[in-house]
Amino acid sequence: MPGTVIAWGYNGSGQVTVPEAARSGVTAIAAGAAHSLALTRFGEVIAWGTDYYGQLTVPEAARSGVTAIAAGAFHSLVLRPVGVFLRLLCGFRGLRGMGRLVCRGVWWRGRSWPPRLR
Repeated sequence: MPGTVIAWGYNGSGQVTVPEAARSGVTAIAAGAAHSLALTRFGEVIAWGTDYYGQLTVPEAARSGVTAIAAGAFHSLVLRPVGVFLRLLCGFRGLRGMGRLVCRGVWWRGRSWPPRLR
């Protein structure tokens, strides 16, 4: 049953300031370290909070037809009806995690995650 999102707690990045679009018709929610996601009854993804790692930049292919959402600390995932995952992978390259941040989008068609990444 669709509902409204109510959020509270630390709001340093706006992650608990629920946008108008997420105040009705929401069927699922997810939260990362400093961003939040909502899935509408129409299969649209709403993202808010910090966009430092691109968490709020919802790719075109993930803007409709989404059936499930999830959020990691610095990334977001969606599930489309045909079992296609979109994941924005971010990680530090360098010695002991002290290097440059590298992000890339990865599509994976299948029943499980993760695929073998090279």
